[in-house]
Amino acid sequence: MPRQLLRRLLPDPGEPFLVVRLGYADSDEVLPVSPRREARDAVQVDE
Repeated sequence: MPRQLLRRLLPDPGEPFLVVRLGYADSDEVLPVSPRREARDAVQVDE
């Protein structure tokens, strides 16, 4: 899993909580729309 791979790269104690990938396509081809999840399905709030 990506989280475990990233965790090995961080100094102890390290816990990845956000990964952002930025970039652009090399061509002018229109990319398909990707489905989006509801925020409540992905965001965890610890109180």
